[in-house]
Amino acid sequence: MGIDYNKTMNTFITSLDQEVSNQMVVTWDIGKRCNFDCVYCDPLTHDNTSPHASLETLSNTTDFIKEYLDIIFKYKTNNEDFSISLTGGEPTTNPNFPELTKYLKEKFGKRHVSVTSNGSFGKNAFDAIVDNLKNITVSYHCDAGPKIKEKVIQNILDLNEATKVRVNLMFHFKDEYFRECIRLTKFFEDNKIRYTPRVVNHKPYTKQQTNWFKDYWAEKAKAKLLIDKTKVHQIGRESIKVNKEKERLKTGNPTEEHKHIVKGRHCCASLPLLFENKETDTWEKGTYCTDTNFKNWFCSVNWFFLHIEQQTNKVFHHQTCQANWNNTRGPIGTLSESHLIIDRLKKQVSGDTVPVLQCTIDTCKCGMCTPKSQSIDTFNTIIKKHVKDLKFKNVS
Repeated sequence: MGIDYNKTMNTFITSLDQEVSNQMVVTWDIGKRCNFDCVYCDPLTHDNTSPHASLETLSNTTDFIKEYLDIIFKYKTNNEDFSISLTGGEPTTNPNFPELTKYLKEKFGKRHVSVTSNGSFGKNAFDAIVDNLKNITVSYHCDAGPKIKEKVIQNILDLNEATKVRVNLMFHFKDEYFRECIRLTKFFEDNKIRYTPRVVNHKPYTKQQTNWFKDYWAEKAKAKLLIDKTKVHQIGRESIKVNKEKERLKTGNPTEEHKHIVKGRHCCASLPLLFENKETDTWEKGTYCTDTNFKNWFCSVNWFFLHIEQQTNKVFHHQTCQANWNNTRGPIGTLSESHLIIDRLKKQVSGDTVPVLQCTIDTCKCGMCTPKSQSIDTFNTIIKKHVKDLKFKNVS
C-alpha cells in the first residue's frame, strides 16, 4: 500500500535517520551587526549598531568550543568530522574577523572552519576566508540593492576560483524576486557553482511557487523522494481550496485565499535521509521530508549541533528549536559561565544512562535531519550508528 499524501507524513513515518552519520556542527553568531536589512530576518538577530565583540572575547569562546567538542568526540563514531560555522549578523563586518579566523585555524585546522556571509565583504575579509577557512556559504538575498548584488555575484565568482563556495539562494516570496532566484539557478549551474534553493520559513508562497520547490527536489532525487509532486501541503493539516488556480503572486502581501507555506523541508546540506515507514515496516530513502512535525519525538540534536550567540552571551543545543532538558526550550547556559555547561556534560556522559531530548515544537526546521524516533527503544537502536558506548533514557 502506498503512502497517502492527503495525510501528513508523520501519520506513517515513525523514525528518521541519516544514511551516513553527519558531522557535528557548531554555529556561532559572532555578533548582531549586519549591513543588510532583509524583510524576513528577525530584528532580534541583526542590526547596524551593535558593538563588535573583542578579539579576546572571541578567543575565549573558541577555547570553550574546543573543550566542549573534546568531550562530545569521545563518544561520536565520526569524531574527526565536524564543522564550526561563523554566522551573524554579518560576521565579516567585525574588524577582528581576519584575526579570529587565524586563531580558529590554529586551534582546529583550516578544514573544520567555515563562514556564512551575505557576500558583500571587501578584500581583507576575502583574503582571510581563502587563507584560513575551509569554505564559505554565501546567502544570496534578492532584496539588497542592485550594486550590492553585483558585488556579491562577483565575489561568488571569484571565490569559486579561489576556494570552496556554496550559495544559499534565499527564495523571496515576492514574485519579481522569486523569478530572479529562478534565473540565478541557471546562472550558477552554467558557472558550476554549488547552490541550494532555500525556503524562507513561514512566508507566503503561491501554489505555483510551492510547486516549483516540489518539482526541483523531485528532479534532483527522482523517484527516491518521499514526495508527491501533484499535491501541495498547505497551511495546517487541511488543504486550502484555491478558487483562482491561475492567480499569481504580484506583491509581497498576498490575499488569504492564495497563501501557501512550504510545510516540508530538505536537509540543508541535501544529504540523504532514511525514513521508517510504519505501514510497510521498511526504511525508505529520501532527501525531502514532507512534514516536519516531530513533537514529543526523542531527538539527538544535541549530538549534532551546538549554537552560540556571542551578542546575548547564550549557548543553545540548536539555534532554532532550542531544545533543552526536561521538555523545555531555551539556552543550556551562558558563555560567561561556560564551565557549568562543561561540568553538566561531563556528569551526563559518566552515568549508566544518558538523558535524551524530546521535541516540544510543532515544526522542525534546520536540524530536522538529526536521528529521531517516536520510540525510545528505536532511538537507542538507530543512535548506535552515531554515538558509541552510551545508553539513552527517557527523563520526562
